Amino acid sequence: MEEKQKQGSKAGEALDAVPFSSPSARSRSPAIVPTSRDCKYYVIKGRKKAVIFNHYTFDNEEPCLMERHGTQQDVEAITTTFKSLNWEVDLHTDLPTLEIRRTI
Repeated sequence: MEEKQKQGSKAGEALDAVPFSSPSARSRSPAIVPTSRDCKYYVIKGRKKAVIFNHYTFDNEEPCLMERHGTQQDVEAITTTFKSLNWEVDLHTDLPTLEIRRTI
């Protein structure tokens, strides 16, 4: 927790979330977002991209993981929302774990 407090934009202010990065990107600093923690809206400049992982079917390693009906409607709603905000949308459907890691 102490490390998170050091990373906050103001002394003693903790980050809401720690950025995720791939092993190859860990040597770079996280992106700086010019928005304070309590702002009503985020300021996001530059390229905006939403990566969607849609999992309708799974390999049968886990018998409890059944087909997830309704995921296409979720994808359509999420895609419509982000495109209306001028974000690029990158959709991936039913990727195995290794491909998800490569994509991230």
